[in-house]
This record gives sequence, C-alpha cells and structure tokens, in this order.
Amino acid sequence: MINIKKLFVNPVTISLVIGLFLFITGIKLPGVINSTMAGVAALNTPAAMIVLGYYLSCVRICDLLLNPSLYLASFVRLIIIPLLTLLVLYIIPVGHGQIGMITLIAAATPVGTSTAIFAQKFGQDYERAVCMVCLSTLFSIITMPVVMYLAQMWIM
Repeated sequence: MINIKKLFVNPVTISLVIGLFLFITGIKLPGVINSTMAGVAALNTPAAMIVLGYYLSCVRICDLLLNPSLYLASFVRLIIIPLLTLLVLYIIPVGHGQIGMITLIAAATPVGTSTAIFAQKFGQDYERAVCMVCLSTLFSIITMPVVMYLAQMWIM
C-alpha cells in the first residue's frame, strides 16, 4: 500500500512548492545559495544515470529483452502518445510552431529515470521500471528522429 504522506511529502514535491513560491513572489536568493543550487542542479542527470546504472546491474538481461509488456509500454510511450499529440497539435492552430514542437518533444521522450527511483522508494517493482526506462531509451534512438521529421512536415 502506498503511503499518501510519503507521496506528497518528499524532496521533489517540497522543492517544487518552494520553487513555485519563489517564482510567483519574485524573491531573489543570495548569490551563494544560487550558485550552490546551480551546482546541485548540474548533478541531476549524472546522479540519475548512476542510480539507474546500479539498478540495471541488478537486472538480468533476459528480463529486459524477453518481456512483451515492456515492448508494449515502449510502443505506447514512444509511438502512440507522440502520434496522438501530433494529431492534436495539427488540429489546433496554437499547436503550430515552437510551442507545438516543445510539447511534441516532451511527449516523445522515453520513460524517465525517476520512474525507477520512485518505484524503488515506494517498494514497487523497480527492476521492471528500470527495464522500461532502458528499453524505451534504446528505442527512442529510432523513434525520436521519426517523430521530429513528422513534426516538421505537419506542424512547422
């Protein structure tokens, strides 16, 4: 059973609330705090990759390659969702141009590393989540350029 308190009271949610508060109020933090936060922010991607690599080292390669549900999840995430997003952006006039392209890129990205991290944190099947992240990332090498090509034809 997921603990609702843990779901909402965690570092990600707390930092989001603080960041929104600072953005809305326009409060400027001292330079020392800003530079420290910039350094920590620069570690986000490397730290996530290290954690994901560790999790992946615990997974058997056949679990990654022989699970049909992982292929289905990757198909939905990398093809169905971007195509539906592209269709919506094509239909609505606001969807054309830079905003539409940014929206489409966000819709076409693979499953995020945070999926595996949160699955492990909340006692769920993090090994499956790691496999999903890795497999969708591998497939995105092919699907992302195709989606961007279609976007240039239809919404740019």
